Parts: sequence; structure tokens; C-alpha cells
Amino acid sequence: TSHTQGACAAAQYNWSGDLLESECGTDSIFRLVGCNNISPTIRFEGSGQYRVELEVINRCDTSRHEQIITIARSSIVEIDSIQDACLSTVITPSFENLTDCYAPGNCMWFIPNASNPAIIDTFMGCDPPAISYNIVGTYTIGVKVTNDCGESTDTETFTLFDLPDIPDITTNGPVCFGDDFCLTVSNLGPNQIIEWLGPQGWMSTSLSDCLDEVRSADAGRYQLTVTDTVTGCSNVGSTTLTVLLLPDLDLNPEEPELCLGDTLTIDIIRRSATVHTWFPDYNISTTSGTSVEVYPTVDTTYIVISTDTITGCRRVDSLFVDVHPLPDVSAGSDTFVCVGQDLQ
Repeated sequence: TSHTQGACAAAQYNWSGDLLESECGTDSIFRLVGCNNISPTIRFEGSGQYRVELEVINRCDTSRHEQIITIARSSIVEIDSIQDACLSTVITPSFENLTDCYAPGNCMWFIPNASNPAIIDTFMGCDPPAISYNIVGTYTIGVKVTNDCGESTDTETFTLFDLPDIPDITTNGPVCFGDDFCLTVSNLGPNQIIEWLGPQGWMSTSLSDCLDEVRSADAGRYQLTVTDTVTGCSNVGSTTLTVLLLPDLDLNPEEPELCLGDTLTIDIIRRSATVHTWFPDYNISTTSGTSVEVYPTVDTTYIVISTDTITGCRRVDSLFVDVHPLPDVSAGSDTFVCVGQDLQ
């Protein structure tokens, strides 16, 4: 309504208006009825900030006036999409769009209880807590935003899938240094695949696989990841490899030689095992113990196997004995000569 005082004469009124901005879309409409009346009717059919202008003309002068009018509405609310996921996934509800439309509002979230999803917990505030579930099912999270112009709601529904069961894992561990380490997976579920990851970047997707001639660096945790190809959910199991060290074993002498008919003593001078077995079993004083006497008739390689009775690990060492034959000496056949004769 225009208020004119001390007018020179009858005046002409020209009302106009336009939309300056709208944070809630561009469909705001401004309607002015009776734009030449002193008291027109203004209808705002969308929220936003409007400028209303009045031009008053009489024979004395022309004056112009304007006023900014803010029109609010209920908030625009849209929950960010929550994708289907696996059990124990942390769900963090949030807004993809929350616009208060010139009237700040209060948020209230409706979230299924983590222990009993049939119970709906409410949380005040626009930043709800993160939550995770251990029960398979379909969940719906909702929100209501209330301001002076009304309330707006939105919901988001998602499904949580079960994790695949860990199959049976069998191994031949622990193993001795230098032996093969083998892993086997059994009772794998349908639509499931596996992947092994181990020390030193070892990996495999086979249900049965072996590492050849393991070393100490191969010891450690071997992780098995099982993935359901339908739901995309994964679960993790593991087994541990222990690599057992071989017993110490050194023989003395190092490069023995002897003459035919002689006897040689071979000693184990550095040892940690408790059982020692010697081969071959001939021309030798004993086939066990840490010291043996040998009397070979030809060049012979002697082998000893030392076994740790606690771990079962064995180390093998060998020693080559070079046998020299005796010199072949002959003075010729018996002969008869007389005194004074030379013997040729």
C-alpha cells in the first residue's frame, strides 16, 4: 500500500516487481493484480527474494520507491544415496541436498537400531551418527526437516548382504627350511572366489598351491580373501607359516686322503641335531654317532644325515675320501747264481 501525503494533485500509481534470486529453484512466480491501484494485490507463488517497485506520478513530480521482500517455504530435503553393502559396513547418512529456502529448520533423523532394527531411533540435528549393522536385511533411513513454513521429509532404502563363510584351510606347516609349503582350500561356497596374499608379494587364486623350497623370509601370515561374486561381499581368513631351521652340521677333515689299508676318523665338529646316520654302511666302524672310522678300499663318498628330534628337520652333508693305492713293487722271479757271478 502506498501512503502519499501533501500530494499536489491526483496521482498515477505504477507498480512493478521482479525476482532477484531463489535458492529453491527458478520456478518462483510473481503476480501483481491492480498494478495501477494505490493498494494492489501481490501474490508470490514461489519462494525467493523479490523487489517491488512503485512509481508515483503527478503534475508536480515523479517519485520512485522500492522494497525487498523475502518469501520462504518448507526446506528442500534429499538424502544422499546409500548403496547396498555388506554386513559391518559403516553407514554415514548425509544430505545430498538440504536447502532451507530462507527459513532455517530443525532436522530429525529416523534410523533403525543397530541391535534391533525393528526399533527406530531418532536423532536431532542435521549431522546424524554413523552406524553399522550385523543383521542381514533391508533398511530404511528417514529424515524430517521442520521450519516456520512447514516440514519436508525424505527416505533412503538399502540392503545389507551377509559375508561369505571362510572355507576350510589346511596346510603342511610348519615346514623345514628348504621344504615345500602347501595350502589347500576346501568347502568353498557357490559363486565364491579366493585370493591368497603372503610375504614377499606371494599371491595365488588356486584352491591348492605350494611354495617351493621355502626360506626364512617366507615365514609369516598368509591371508585368504573370499569374495561372493553375486553380492560383492568379502571375508578374510588366514594361516601362519613357521619355517623351522635346519640343524647345524660340519664335518672334519675337509678334504681327506689316505692310503689303501689306512683308517680315517671323520668327526662332526659343529652340530645341533641329536641323531646322525651314516652311509654307506660298509667299510665303516658304525652307522651312527658323531664320530666314525672309515677304511675304504676305493674312493668313497660318505654321507651323514643329522636329524633334530624336536622339529624333525634334517640336514645332509657328505665327504669325499680319496684313496691312494699302494705302490706296485717287484724284485723279479727267484733265480740261482754262483759265487762270483753278477746278478743282472
